[in-house]
Amino acid sequence: MKRLLIACRALSTVLSPTYLPMVVLVFLFLFTHLSMLSVSYRLMVIALIWLTTIMLPQLIVYPYRYWLRRTRKSNEQRRLRIMRYVASIASYVVCLWLLYYMFVPRFVIALMLAAFAVQIICAIINIWWNVSIHLTALGAFIYIITALIESLGYNPLWLMSVMIIIAGALGTARMLLRQHNLSQVVGGFVLGIVLAYLWNVII
Repeated sequence: MKRLLIACRALSTVLSPTYLPMVVLVFLFLFTHLSMLSVSYRLMVIALIWLTTIMLPQLIVYPYRYWLRRTRKSNEQRRLRIMRYVASIASYVVCLWLLYYMFVPRFVIALMLAAFAVQIICAIINIWWNVSIHLTALGAFIYIITALIESLGYNPLWLMSVMIIIAGALGTARMLLRQHNLSQVVGGFVLGIVLAYLWNVII
């Protein structure tokens, strides 16, 4: 059981919603017309997004987490989850501001705006219901990647099948870790697909 829980934590870390926008961006830079951009420019954009959406939230949250443990505040997990949302939203604002002034391609900004919108909507929903942001982000990711592959003229069925299996494994891991129940996992996944679809229609 201990090894299973370790595997669940590893899967939750690897498929963290923090990293998924970066994965989509790397895919775009490698397999779409954005690959025509210079390597140095692509690496600079990736580095900027890594610093602002991955490193910066952790730097913001760490002192707060340390303070919570020292003061032994009640409802520590809920307070920490809310703080993570606040830190992530603030970091995305910084990221989008920098991307705008770097004149990056519009689609990249649209992608980061979509990730930003998912963060805000999940933060609002989490006031009343602990929806899984892991599955929300993965649902949106599956829809975006599937749509991109189809637009490039390839059959997305095989990739979609693999990603749905991965989503099932991630949902199971989140439940085994007692972070969410079944309705929160399924609801998050469906929410991610719906948000990605609506964003695709709007953009």
